[in-house]
Amino acid sequence: MLPFTPQERRVVLYFSSVLLLGLVLRGLFRVAPFVEKSLVILEEDRFRPKVSLNRADYEELLAVPYIGAVTARRILERRRTRGPFRSVDELREVPGMRGKNLERIRKYVRTD
Repeated sequence: MLPFTPQERRVVLYFSSVLLLGLVLRGLFRVAPFVEKSLVILEEDRFRPKVSLNRADYEELLAVPYIGAVTARRILERRRTRGPFRSVDELREVPGMRGKNLERIRKYVRTD
């Protein structure tokens, strides 16, 4: 055996295992590209918690896909002046939130 201490052997074994795992995954991605898509399943939209239009602050609204700084301020202004949202469809009252924009964010927000 090589003149390594037990701790050094564990480190070598760990790095060897990581390297081997990387090579195996790389080979899988080349042979079956769908494997890579299944490994990033946690990034799918269905696992993203919905943001409450009635409770979210500015930063939380910014975290919602397709909502930028201007839209977040408009949503907060609408909530301040007209009260809580009763449905997601009331986002149509927010300037710029019609048609495609509304449909894009519908799956990311809720009204409680």
